Amino acid sequence: MSNEKYYQIFMAFIFVYVVVSAFSIGYLRSAFFTGYDIIEVENRPYYILVANGDEGFILGENIKHNSHFIFFDRKTLNHYTIHITPSPYLPYKNQLSAQTYHQE
Repeated sequence: MSNEKYYQIFMAFIFVYVVVSAFSIGYLRSAFFTGYDIIEVENRPYYILVANGDEGFILGENIKHNSHFIFFDRKTLNHYTIHITPSPYLPYKNQLSAQTYHQE
């Protein structure tokens, strides 16, 4: 085989290697994400679980298994709390329902 043929095979290998690496890194990157920002509300730290555009944040004391969430409005600096309790009326044992809603 000529040198030109080796060059084409080498370039094809490099192209496939880069494309497969890029897709695998992009796919696996979300699985390794562990950082959450923390904001302090009423002298207590809360994790920012979701940012709702320019409007506000959904905060939780833990990253998983929270019993309540805080909806924090960035424009007015008000926050609302939703308490989550197990519902006896839902068919599945671990399902949760929002029971109370109040403004603090």
